Amino acid sequence: MIFLSWKYKGLASKPKKLALKEMVQRYNPDVLMLQETLGMSLEVLSTLSSILPGWHFQALDSFGHSGGLALGFREGRLKLVNLWGMDHALGMEVQSPDFGFPLLILNIYGLCQERLSFWNNLLSKSVMGSQNLVIGGDLNFSIGNAETWGPSAREDPLSDFFMNSLISYNLIDVNLIKLKPAWRKRRTCEARIAKILDRFLLYEELASRILLF
Repeated sequence: MIFLSWKYKGLASKPKKLALKEMVQRYNPDVLMLQETLGMSLEVLSTLSSILPGWHFQALDSFGHSGGLALGFREGRLKLVNLWGMDHALGMEVQSPDFGFPLLILNIYGLCQERLSFWNNLLSKSVMGSQNLVIGGDLNFSIGNAETWGPSAREDPLSDFFMNSLISYNLIDVNLIKLKPAWRKRRTCEARIAKILDRFLLYEELASRILLF
């Protein structure tokens, strides 16, 4: 299976629509996770249907700091079993011929503020105990000094919490490409900052069954 995640900050412009279509054609993913759709779910679904025929999408409205989410799969490759949503998270349970069990997929656009409350709430959900879970998106946390860059960069104050949470739930951070900062503060010289915030988390047993992230 191939997973593709993109925080695209709205899809109203023609260049962004073309970029999404070209990226899907290039990587040929089975699952597409989109964050910060910046639109209401019905209009987002309409836009995605016009860009990517043959895909099945679900979406959450954008409101406040949530930004909106969309999660989809290519029809014919996966079959929808169930779906659920909460603020900043959209999930699907799908059946795949690659697996003998349903796969749980969770797309997240993490909070900037009140992160501890959001993650404690999410970690309390029963879905987090599943060994068939894949979490992807802009999770908005970095772990350790190795994931921050720049003279003004500091280690995420919640690094220990997130590391311990990953260990507690037997989740590994899949890094199949060279780590690069996904976020940059618009500062220069001594004030510049960059961080890794996008990631995929899953049980180790699934890593050998999924082709590419």
